[in-house]
Amino acid sequence: MGFGATIGLWALVVLKFIFYLFATIFWSIVYIFLRLASPCIYIGRLASKPVLVPLRFLERFEALWYFLLAAVATGALFALVCHFFLRIFAWLLFLDSKPPSPAVSSPPATGHDAISYRAARLAKKQATRGQAHKPVKLRLLPTSLPVVNPLVSVSASASAPAHSAISPGTKRQPLTRQTILEDSDEDESDW
Repeated sequence: MGFGATIGLWALVVLKFIFYLFATIFWSIVYIFLRLASPCIYIGRLASKPVLVPLRFLERFEALWYFLLAAVATGALFALVCHFFLRIFAWLLFLDSKPPSPAVSSPPATGHDAISYRAARLAKKQATRGQAHKPVKLRLLPTSLPVVNPLVSVSASASAPAHSAISPGTKRQPLTRQTILEDSDEDESDW
């Protein structure tokens, strides 16, 4: 044997001794740590059993979870490919660009909107209420009768008189000749 082989053997023996020394110290520390931590380990095992019950139930459907995971991954990958393909397609064909604005802008559309329609209707109603109805209403109301709606009185005078079967001598309108007035929430009564 040569000198190099002898040095190699001695080096190997020294390395084994150093490794054995460190291994013995390491495993003795681990053994002491495990002895001190054994109550925590037992309590952890005891606490993990009820926590893992739902997972043990779900473990029965392991193949289903693999299938769903593969389906979700495939769907997400397909959606990403479609998204990027359509974005590139829209970019190439200028589909997202705005149309050029015309040099002369068209005038805004005119016409009645709800606010102007209501304002015109209210102004017309106030104008006709102030002019025509007040003198006519005051002339048609007899002073001895209680206040009644003048439009009913106007329609009563215009229709043909009918005799009442309930009390003879009084005139009464048939139902078909009476004017039906509908109240609206917008206008206020003059009476």
